[in-house]
Amino acid sequence: MGVMAASRSPSRTPEMARQVALDVGRRLKAARRECRVAQDAFAKAMGVSRTTASNIECGHQRLFLDQLYRAAEVLGVPVEVLLPAQQSSEQRPVVHAAADDPLSRDGARQVAEVARELVAGQSTKRRTTRKV
Repeated sequence: MGVMAASRSPSRTPEMARQVALDVGRRLKAARRECRVAQDAFAKAMGVSRTTASNIECGHQRLFLDQLYRAAEVLGVPVEVLLPAQQSSEQRPVVHAAADDPLSRDGARQVAEVARELVAGQSTKRRTTRKV
């Protein structure tokens, strides 16, 4: 049915999404100005209205990934220029399970262990999956 959550993950909060949209918009505007591209010309190249381009730059409207790559292409900059630095999370991963098929305690422990390894960038060994 639904998803059970022990607590809200800090990387998935509406506030975090707003902050990322604002940071991407600021970086996009700075890159556009540095490249000396007018907002209306940028909007036309992106296939959006000037108002939409303005809303994106102000963080009021979010970009899809394909639009982000297109913006980098239009401005002739690497996409990384438009992306804010990733925030590290000191919190432990939160395991979510479907309400009608909850994970066993051992299964949740295994999932959390793999998540920690992925977050730490240490997931190099192959894992075999087994039904829990």
